[in-house]
Amino acid sequence: MHKKTCLGLALAWTCVVVVLSLVSFSKAPKAITDFASYDKVAHLVFYLVFVFLWGSYIFYQKPIKSESVFSLIFVTLIFAGAIEICQELFTEKRTADRYDMLANFMGALSGVTVLYLYKKYKK
Repeated sequence: MHKKTCLGLALAWTCVVVVLSLVSFSKAPKAITDFASYDKVAHLVFYLVFVFLWGSYIFYQKPIKSESVFSLIFVTLIFAGAIEICQELFTEKRTADRYDMLANFMGALSGVTVLYLYKKYKK
């Protein structure tokens, strides 16, 4: 995968997370509402993929450095927190939830783990 492809995927996924986090699912197709009913799993998956894609871009053909991983997780949690605040302030049917943030954090940690394993076994 090329570095530009990694960036494009990371940006696209970021947009997907924003849209799916801020829209109402009341009129969505059944497949989407079924997945949305597993709210904490969805949060975990969103941020696992988010960290994996951004990490793939950041560490493209470079070794993973712990200080950069901490920065990636920190920025991810700031982003996730901003989404939670936006849900509370700007949507009618979505609310901020500390357990969503916990799931986001677990997803970010899982994303780092998957990224590390991917880079290790890709060689």
